[in-house]
Amino acid sequence: MIAPTTNSRQSLRLQIAARIRRKIALGGLTPGDALPTYRQLCKEYGVSLMTVRRAMQILADEGIVRGFPGKGTFVAQQATVLGRKLAQIGLVFYGDRSTLFTRQYLSEILCGILRKTDGLSTDVRIMSLRRESERVQPADVADSGVDGVLLLGVVNEDYIAAMARQDLPVVVVDNIPQAAKLDCVACENDQAARRIVDHLFQLGHRRIDYIDGRAADPMVGWEMVIETSDLRERREGYELAMRAHGLMPRSHVHGGRAYGEDGHMKWMQSIARSVTGESNRATALVTYDTHTAALVGGAFVELGLRIPRDLSIAAVSGCEPEAIPPDGNVTYNRMDFVEMGEQAVYLLQKRLEEKSPEGTITRIGGTLLIGETTAPAPSV
Repeated sequence: MIAPTTNSRQSLRLQIAARIRRKIALGGLTPGDALPTYRQLCKEYGVSLMTVRRAMQILADEGIVRGFPGKGTFVAQQATVLGRKLAQIGLVFYGDRSTLFTRQYLSEILCGILRKTDGLSTDVRIMSLRRESERVQPADVADSGVDGVLLLGVVNEDYIAAMARQDLPVVVVDNIPQAAKLDCVACENDQAARRIVDHLFQLGHRRIDYIDGRAADPMVGWEMVIETSDLRERREGYELAMRAHGLMPRSHVHGGRAYGEDGHMKWMQSIARSVTGESNRATALVTYDTHTAALVGGAFVELGLRIPRDLSIAAVSGCEPEAIPPDGNVTYNRMDFVEMGEQAVYLLQKRLEEKSPEGTITRIGGTLLIGETTAPAPSV
């Protein structure tokens, strides 16, 4: 439902006229193309038939649309969107603002965004999905005056689909949604997983387990673990790499609920106990990220295993090395998250200038950094 910025009906019909104008300008519509029916627009924008009629009259007076009784409404001339330059970006973020500055990879993505927008003289408006006072509904974001939207770490498919209907350029950062064909920027997850498996294989490891990460949707509840694109791609990349070497993959997947960091740690400890107790246990572990590697590595150390002498551990991805006791930095793929932020802004500017409705996926590469947590497989 549209929430008008003022209580006047005039403001609401102007908002709807602006949305339809954006639909024409950014949706690749040209003179002669038919627009959706009035009733379809009522349903899409959540407004009355009278509001749509008044909005269409505004566009007809501008010469942008023309109605033919019994046939419908058609584009009469190409519309332009005021502010083709990215004057302001709406950065919709899944957590609270403080998280942007306490998680290293998020800080690097934000750094890339600000670095790119500074060069464009573009402002960034951060909108948190966790702050009730923020106007974070997709319709409100579209009416806030921003020229494009970056969805950073947003995984709620309904929210992403609703944002895609706002006739604004939208780029999804650090996720690949299934609900809408939007431009996305993500890590090269599958390739990163393969590099890690290849490295361990070259060290002689043949029994290599995978330890999954976790992800939650704050719009549903932090306690529920959900399957995101990066979780799926890293796990599948590991499994494909194992099979390519003629090895049997074994993944430990976090399912159901995760009751905060304590619950996640208990899950890691249970995996460590089960793996340690096996007669044919793994000689190496691949983990979702460096944080997971540090947690599960600590659990194995508590059980008396020496890393990497008894067990090698490597992480698919990260932005900074994390240590496993007593003093070993994790082997991992260092991802260029600053580049991810820069590419997101670049795609947003490109989408504002182009009219193709098809979304693209841009992959950000990584570099394998060898730490102290991997070593040749122990002789058995």
